[in-house]
Amino acid sequence: MKTRQKLIVTIFTLTLLFIGGLYLRVNRESCGHLEAGEALVNSGRTSDSIDLLATSAAWRAPGLGCARRAGDLLIEVLSKTEDRDLRVEGYRRLRSALISSRSLVDVTPSALLLRAEEELKKDGALESPKIVISTLKEVPFLYNLLRGALFLSWIGMAFYALWKGFRPNGEVLRKELLRYGGVASLLYLLWLFALI
Repeated sequence: MKTRQKLIVTIFTLTLLFIGGLYLRVNRESCGHLEAGEALVNSGRTSDSIDLLATSAAWRAPGLGCARRAGDLLIEVLSKTEDRDLRVEGYRRLRSALISSRSLVDVTPSALLLRAEEELKKDGALESPKIVISTLKEVPFLYNLLRGALFLSWIGMAFYALWKGFRPNGEVLRKELLRYGGVASLLYLLWLFALI
């Protein structure tokens, strides 16, 4: 195998290992906080479970269900509590966690966020935010899939531009680098536009 191909394969392999490790970490954190929160809910310690369940809801990645289950459980628990202050604190904590943890493929947070904001409105505790999040609608799954495809295309084209733009001896092939680098830049801009 040529030196350039070995370098590309090595970079690609290391990138996949890094993303896989990150994915496993997100899953472990989300599910760990969910289990601890469920244990507190089952023992009747609702106020102590709020932080753990909201933290679990914030650790999101595509295809992982712990974050969604934590958000649903927190909303269910809070809807049953009589203490208005505890309920408002829980919904605010969940809302903050969801707003602060946007992801590339944002499938679940819009629905959870809208539910939390609706409950805060019922309690009369939703301040008018500087950025109006409640105007978000549930993003269709195919649109989220398009976002992910654009992201992966951008990364793949950037690697391809590097592969085609340099010879094994280090010589720069300016024409190819500009051509494929331009396509990578266009894909990057399309991905950014899709995030809006």
